[in-house]
Amino acid sequence: KVFLPLYKTKLSRDCAKEADRLADATITLFFLFSVLLVSGMLLLAWPVTLIIAPGFDQARREMTVETIRAVSPMYFLMASASVVGAVLQCHDKFWGSQIREIASHVSKIVFLAIFYRLLGIRAAVLAYIIGSVFRLLVQIPFIDWDWKFKFRLSKDDPDIHEILKGLPSVAVTAAISQINSLVDKMVASTSAPGALSGLNYGHKLVNAFSGLFTNAIGVSQYPTMVEYTSLGKNREMKQLIDRLTSICVFIILPINLLCVLYAQPIVSVAFERGEFDSAATSLTSGVFLGYSLGVLFSGLGEIISNVFYAYGDTKITMRISILNIALPIYFEEIFHLFLIQVSSPLFILFYSNL
Repeated sequence: KVFLPLYKTKLSRDCAKEADRLADATITLFFLFSVLLVSGMLLLAWPVTLIIAPGFDQARREMTVETIRAVSPMYFLMASASVVGAVLQCHDKFWGSQIREIASHVSKIVFLAIFYRLLGIRAAVLAYIIGSVFRLLVQIPFIDWDWKFKFRLSKDDPDIHEILKGLPSVAVTAAISQINSLVDKMVASTSAPGALSGLNYGHKLVNAFSGLFTNAIGVSQYPTMVEYTSLGKNREMKQLIDRLTSICVFIILPINLLCVLYAQPIVSVAFERGEFDSAATSLTSGVFLGYSLGVLFSGLGEIISNVFYAYGDTKITMRISILNIALPIYFEEIFHLFLIQVSSPLFILFYSNL
């Protein structure tokens, strides 16, 4: 969100060398951030687990701590993969930027299929690390212009100052979204057996329906939004927003209705086998239904959020996210899942009209 607008603006103004230097500096910066993050995860895995999963018994807590420490090195690669993906998007190489997701998940699945019987749950941990390696490496062949990464970071670099200036509000926005998810999981960890799994399964399933389209729209059009703002093409930007919101409604609304009306059969077909019985289906379908109610609003909200980011305004989305975490405190028991999905995009649309 903070790197891509700066990088795309330089490309739009035919400053390719400056754009490449910015990419070098950004990867270096976030690699250093990753060092701090991984160090913190290694040192604080135990107290963090006590906070986010208070309902876990000793055995599950120890397994969670071991998992956190084992997968933490993958963040060295994930930050770099995200920056490289943004670079490819700015060069209109969307297949190159998104193939990382395919490579990451396919490599995980293959590794699990081969080694699960031998390594058990630890195979899943190793699969995450292997997936993060493929996530980065698969993008490199798509870089077909004269750019070779070099470690580069200067405290006097104005572009890095710009990134650091916008980073806190973007980080707060992202953190609040994760906190919402963590609060759900904290509550679920103290609930009946299967509640936490039902929450995770329901969330993953709704992402399979909504994320496929909203992510595609957001990723493919974000560089275009940045280009329009950098060149002052406000009329074209308004037309693009109209077109994207129409596409979003036309595609997602039927999917939204399908998920709401047939939540239980969809969950049953997707998961009901083995130890995932009818009781688990009933529990998960309730979660799936709750998240499904907000799919359309989340898609529209992502489009409008990208507009603000393209204009370099990161504070509005941060303020909305703060409201988004404050409101469920009052409405938790009534319609928490619906509110999380719907309130943020509605406030975004309100601010955009202002």
